[in-house]
Amino acid sequence: MDKKDAYEARIQAKLDELKADIEKMRAQAEGLEAEARIKHHEDIEELESRRHALERKLREARDAGTDAWETMRTGVDNAWAELKRSWDEAAKRLLGR
Repeated sequence: MDKKDAYEARIQAKLDELKADIEKMRAQAEGLEAEARIKHHEDIEELESRRHALERKLREARDAGTDAWETMRTGVDNAWAELKRSWDEAAKRLLGR
């Protein structure tokens, strides 16, 4: 496995883990009062949107040529950092993390 493949596998594993965490968050939000549940569903929808955007960037990076890959990787790294920050904020509000 080359460096590019290892990077893609690592990001994909993080995305898979985050998808499971979002589903747990969604289940926990169902037990909340209506107003809080609505707010948390908004957070969840934002997380899903950011996750899908990162998956698109990862696909683009996967399809990019060797020269373009390094540039695409920077975009993927930035998108991951944004998604992680959003997750941390939402998790604090809902899960008390």
